[in-house]
Amino acid sequence: LISLTYWMLSGIIILVRGMLDFPDENDPLPVSNSVEGVYKSAAVVTNTEPCSAIGRRILEKGGSAVDAVIASLLCEGLTGMQNMGIGGGVFMTIYQKETGKAFALDARESAPLAADKNMYSGDPDLASTGCLSVAVPGELMGYWEAHKRFGKLPWKDLFEPAINMCLDGVPVNHRLAKAFSDSGMARLINRSPTLRNLLAPNGNLPKVGDKLRMPSLAKTFIEVANCPDGAMALYNGVLTEKFVHDLKSLGAIITKQDLIKYQARWLPPIVNHLKGGYTLYTMPPPGSGIVLSLILTILENQLNQDPKPNLYNIIRIVESFKYAYGFRTELGDPQYMDLSKVMTQMTSEDYIKDVRRKVGMVSRTNNNCTKYGGRYFVPNDNGTINVVVLAPNGDAVCATSTINTLFGSLLASSSTGIILNNEMDDFCAPEIVNSFGLPPSPSNFIAGGKRPLSSSCPSVIVGPNKEARLVVGAAGGTHITSATAQVIINNLWLQQTIKQSVDIPRVHHQLIPMVLKFEYGIPKSVVDGLIKAGHKVKKQSPHSSVTAIEQRNGGVRAIYDYRRGGSTSGI
Repeated sequence: LISLTYWMLSGIIILVRGMLDFPDENDPLPVSNSVEGVYKSAAVVTNTEPCSAIGRRILEKGGSAVDAVIASLLCEGLTGMQNMGIGGGVFMTIYQKETGKAFALDARESAPLAADKNMYSGDPDLASTGCLSVAVPGELMGYWEAHKRFGKLPWKDLFEPAINMCLDGVPVNHRLAKAFSDSGMARLINRSPTLRNLLAPNGNLPKVGDKLRMPSLAKTFIEVANCPDGAMALYNGVLTEKFVHDLKSLGAIITKQDLIKYQARWLPPIVNHLKGGYTLYTMPPPGSGIVLSLILTILENQLNQDPKPNLYNIIRIVESFKYAYGFRTELGDPQYMDLSKVMTQMTSEDYIKDVRRKVGMVSRTNNNCTKYGGRYFVPNDNGTINVVVLAPNGDAVCATSTINTLFGSLLASSSTGIILNNEMDDFCAPEIVNSFGLPPSPSNFIAGGKRPLSSSCPSVIVGPNKEARLVVGAAGGTHITSATAQVIINNLWLQQTIKQSVDIPRVHHQLIPMVLKFEYGIPKSVVDGLIKAGHKVKKQSPHSSVTAIEQRNGGVRAIYDYRRGGSTSGI
């Protein structure tokens, strides 16, 4: 009772203080209401309690880290259906302790083969909702490819918890209920017959504590679980014709050939050897791991050791963001663009030495984005859920999944129960110049089969002993990369616990727009100093959400982000 009362009061205190302009600099912020999980050998962190428990049970049955992440994600696609599901896409960074090797899996959605860069001319809103916003889903194929390579348990065992949840009813948590209850979203759902029939079969959207039965999705899971070729049940099997028929009836341009030709890609991960003997493994393009890697490289030996938000560190962290996000505007799908030149520059010793010199002596920022390499703009991505797993054998997985904005395209496949993404909105369109006068990035123009740029950077950091020291990733669109970087800095370099590392107030700057955003908890003296240094600042409500596991001193600690909520479980 005492611990529960403390949990509630600490959450209320943070909420009330968050309404104030600035914290009292002499009165530290209270500890957040997130609960750090302490375990002996393994952990799972998800956004809801049922999903982390499912992941733990998979590990207890002898499943691999990949098995646990797949089962957890299948659950998250139900309890967090507004953000992700098998109608979307996923990135995974996988670390195998026995071999000391890491692997990156790109199962990002792709543009239909019939898509082209001018398909939204005259009406860019078509990219964000409705039939033309739907990209070819990659999620399920990603699960299958990961399981074929790293799975231990039978494929069908991973689907059993999600099937049972669909049949018994998905428990509606606060975040899902909030998405349903938002008046604007409720109207959009009710205007979409396919989504309304799926989410409000009795005419009313569910409330907190209700259970939402999803029998059509259960049938889909059963077909996929029992298929000898796994995900091929959807991509070239028993479900394909029905799924394509649904898409065609909605007006989408995805065909059977799109599904047959879709492949999840194994890519060499981004590798960065950091000080202290640590090695970062993270997601290459079309993910943003190279952006994360550059931020950390720039900041090595640049910061003081004070973990509290202070002007000296923040002004340097923000400058590193601006340089790294400047390069992000030139990234895209490496199978459609030659990224060798930009990738080489991002890792060039001469370039990094020059930027470190500038960041180290910075006293005033520059508000001209071209000074940081920003020549183009790319649209903001949205949504996402991040899941992290550390298995008893030391293997680790970080997975980031999304259908883009809330409930994706606001369409569903009636026969399969799959909510469809609106990932086409993450591409750039040639005719759209943003409000800052910058042209769109040609690297991210639409082409048939191409994958749009993503901010996702699921990461595993390995220590000199080959142990996964930190497994970390985030949700929150363009804030993903900056949030992940700050948690890594807090944990590895400023020696904070994993809970402290996630709790510490964050800042964000993505170069375009030229605005420094900060959370409540950044002291007024620091904000005043940033303004004096030339920054345009804006206070923001919490936007990003990190999930992380740390392994040190013989123990395992896991944490979710109080900004969104979540759950840990472990062994």
